[in-house]
Amino acid sequence: EMYEAESRYMQSYKPEDYAYLPMLDVFQQLKNKGYQVWVITGSNPYFVNNIMNYLDETLGYNLVAKGCESSSFDLENCNIMGNGAKLSSDGKFSFVYDNRFVKNSGGQRFVVDGEGKEVAINNYLLPRAKEPMVMYVGNSGGDFEAMEYVLSQEDVDVLGISVNPRGTLEDLVTRYERAQQMVVLEMG
Repeated sequence: EMYEAESRYMQSYKPEDYAYLPMLDVFQQLKNKGYQVWVITGSNPYFVNNIMNYLDETLGYNLVAKGCESSSFDLENCNIMGNGAKLSSDGKFSFVYDNRFVKNSGGQRFVVDGEGKEVAINNYLLPRAKEPMVMYVGNSGGDFEAMEYVLSQEDVDVLGISVNPRGTLEDLVTRYERAQQMVVLEMG
């Protein structure tokens, strides 16, 4: 039902009119070279996956991981972390927050945004990743902690890409840009 509703929505709100194509090109090139590419978003992962499927179909990308087609999306097997309700065994969304990405031993509660994005990296992404996290792309203060975490690693070469940085991310850009670890992309 969600997929069908979003499909109708995307007929009037064309994602290709709002997507930052140079970033999608970087995403595609990384995927083509065999890198694991993850999407860490404060948005609903089911919605984001549907948009990515739409962009694949409309613009000819191949961004969506195998097995993550909108009609058979399985959150456990796709590299998308976000905020949403738990999906019950009958395929209906519950009123319970799906905290699989931000569970931690301290019992603190997080959403996938701000500090929660760093928690998601440490508690969900890294245990599943084949290699250390070496690049992070963000555009807002909600990406500050995750970007700082990636850029502060000392044992690997890292890169941060900021697309039209906003909020506290602008401060981070200033600090790391001088160390040549940070690239700022401005949308036209």
